[in-house]
This record gives sequence, C-alpha cells and structure tokens, in this order.
Amino acid sequence: MEVNKVKSNFSLSELHYAYSKLEEVFGKGNIMFIGGRATNLICEKNQRPTHDIDIAVNGLNEEQIESVRRKAIDAGFIIPKGQKGGLERLELVVGNTLMAIDLYYDRPISGIPIDYLFEKSISITKIKGNKNYEFRVAHPATLVVLKLFAYLETHGEIKEKHETDIKSILNLYQD
Repeated sequence: MEVNKVKSNFSLSELHYAYSKLEEVFGKGNIMFIGGRATNLICEKNQRPTHDIDIAVNGLNEEQIESVRRKAIDAGFIIPKGQKGGLERLELVVGNTLMAIDLYYDRPISGIPIDYLFEKSISITKIKGNKNYEFRVAHPATLVVLKLFAYLETHGEIKEKHETDIKSILNLYQD
C-alpha cells in the first residue's frame, strides 16, 4: 500500500480515529487539539487546510518518554527519526494517508502552562449522520491567544493562516 503525505483535511471519523489512538497512548482526558485543527473543530465554517495536527498532552514528563514511545508503537504510531530524546511528533497511517501529529507537553505553549490549557479546555461533540464524535479542544479565548503569539512569531503564508484562524474564532462570537 502506498501512503499519501499530501492530504490536509481529515474527515471527522479519521480525526476521531487518531484521537482515540492518542488516548490509548496518553490516557483519556490527557490530550486536546490546539492550533488549526482546534479552530476547524470550533468554527463550523472554517475548514482551513492544515498539514499537521497539534496536540497538547497533559501529565507527561521526560521520565515517561521511553514507555510512551513503546505504547505509541504498539498502538500503531510511527515515530519519525531525528527526535533527540523527546517525543515531538508522531505519525499515524489513516486509510492511505500519513497523519503528522505534533506533541506539546514539556513546556508552556506561547507562555501558557499546559495544565492551564487543560483546566480551561472545552469538549466538543460533532455529529455526522448517526455518529457522535467527541473531542477536547483549547478554549476559544485561549486559542486566540495561542494564535496571536504564533501570528507575531511567523511571516508570510504561515502568518496569514494564523490571522485567518483568529478572525474565524472572533467571528463566531461577534453576536
């Protein structure tokens, strides 16, 4: 089977499959979407393509990395080469597509402690047909702050995507 690395928008079932596999590795309630994918889940009309998935992980420390690596491999994840002792990225084949998952666990994200992100996070249920898909995502206000910091730290096309996400979240709450 040939694996495609180009796809950038995943279906709800594909996202939920990856989310469930991540919960197998890190434990239920210990992961949440941040970044562009969180924006897409919060804002129904914003489906900006994103080439990776950003995940915050709660309660993971450096001493657990080796056992988590083994659990991830057992759950079907691929650990890309070149990660120096930590665990910055996992990859998962979903269908015939390689999903890149960036992990944030060992330091504040844009100055926001991870435990605070989880304390303020929200649960979102998406319904497609007769299926319910539940995800934990960063609170929209916190996500705007994360996106603002990312906007200030980047240039060009990447800067534009953060601006688009900020506008999408703010437009959701304009009424």
